[in-house]
Amino acid sequence: MKTFFTILLILTASIIFSQESAIVEAENGVVIGNNTTSVQEGTIRFNGLDFEGLINGVWVNLNQAGPQGPQGDIGPQGPQGATGATGPIGPQGLTGPQGDTGAVGPQGATGATGPQGATGATGPIGPQGLTGPQGDTGAAGPQGATGAAGPSGPQGPS
Repeated sequence: MKTFFTILLILTASIIFSQESAIVEAENGVVIGNNTTSVQEGTIRFNGLDFEGLINGVWVNLNQAGPQGPQGDIGPQGPQGATGATGPIGPQGLTGPQGDTGAVGPQGATGATGPQGATGATGPIGPQGLTGPQGDTGAAGPQGATGAAGPSGPQGPS
């Protein structure tokens, strides 16, 4: 606000004395009245409520901000900030649906032959079977050897 009044003072003094290069100093301030007759561009007045300046033939309120200027260039990117703390672990999610059955793998190689197992126990004797039919008569055997001579008999009658 101090800068505003300083500029206002310089402009007012320049207009009053018509010396653009002159410096005006006032210890007790400058009183600006309500000039309603001037048509000089750049004239400043106080209308009782606000300071106004004559711009393009229109009194413009100097207490308000002017139109916004164009947006400036984007500044350089600042340094990277510190890494934040790790957040808490969230709850476990739901179990998903079962996936499709995978393809059948190739048949494995045949394993080595195992050792011979122990002989099992002998089972009980089974029941006697039925008698079979009579077989054919066999062939005649060879003649046997002559037998030894028998004892002599008693003497006969004479």
